[in-house]
Amino acid sequence: MSDALFSVENKICIVTGGLGQIGKNFVEELVTRGAKVAVFSRTVNQKRIDETFPPEKFDHSKLAFYAVDINKKETIEVALDAIEAAWGVPDVLVNNAGIDTQPSAPPEVSGPFEKFPEEVFREVVDVNLVGTFLMCQAVGARMVAANKGGSIINIGSIYGMLPHSGYLQVQGRAHRYPLHQARGLLRRQVRHLQSDPLPCHLLGQEGHPRQHPDPRRRLAQYPGRDLHRQR
Repeated sequence: MSDALFSVENKICIVTGGLGQIGKNFVEELVTRGAKVAVFSRTVNQKRIDETFPPEKFDHSKLAFYAVDINKKETIEVALDAIEAAWGVPDVLVNNAGIDTQPSAPPEVSGPFEKFPEEVFREVVDVNLVGTFLMCQAVGARMVAANKGGSIINIGSIYGMLPHSGYLQVQGRAHRYPLHQARGLLRRQVRHLQSDPLPCHLLGQEGHPRQHPDPRRRLAQYPGRDLHRQR
């Protein structure tokens, strides 16, 4: 399917946590719009695949499933090697995988900050922050090496902006991490954009985009602000 909203026809996409409650919706939308989607999940088996993406509804020739622990770089690289051999270098990465401690969770993991368990905090950090970092690093490196560009989308949480426990501290950093990531990856692309005005938007936490009237100042709002000076 293609429409005026966006097209990912024949694009190679990765969705982490793609068999989960939220991730499966990203996968479905991308496949419906013609993308080839590699689904990363800690646990992959045929029963779970068929229940989440019934063969009678989904074209499984455009889906590939990989058991990946995003905290282990070696499993990421093995999966990326397989994707590249089968389809090519990815065009899109959706970092969706994550764990949280919801208000409905047991008191020992949703209670006061001073009693929040260290082991739970470390697990949240590993998955939501370190895992996101490793995926961005591995996939971004391959995009750069192939000189093809691409899109990396990090999924955050509104809940992560509220004052609460360890999950929220991690999510606050996860919301800011894409800016640091952009500085590292965009330095290879920004120079191609210097000659034309570039409308850059920053979506604030209140939900309203902020835009500077000067196109070059708009670019400077981003962590790669020094890059527009490179000739």
